[in-house]
Amino acid sequence: MANANLLNATAVTKQVATKIGRPFNLHHHTLAWQKFKVRRSGFDPAARNTKYCVADPRHKDYGYTAAWVDFLVGNLSAQAEYDALIAFAAPSA
Repeated sequence: MANANLLNATAVTKQVATKIGRPFNLHHHTLAWQKFKVRRSGFDPAARNTKYCVADPRHKDYGYTAAWVDFLVGNLSAQAEYDALIAFAAPSA
């Protein structure tokens, strides 16, 4: 099965929240991929960080890697980094 090892955004949020012991929901996930420039808004398969995000042209959505979860946990375990993410406002396109 193609992309069987990828996670959807909901699965990412659940894993991250559990591992950092703080709230981490879909809004926070959106802030994270915007802040860390993992992908762009909308569906643009060419504009993404392939280490963390895989485009699925058939469904016009994205799957996320375990490395993305690890990256988020590593960064957001520190209270200051978590607070910075929560305060992040993505630049308007």
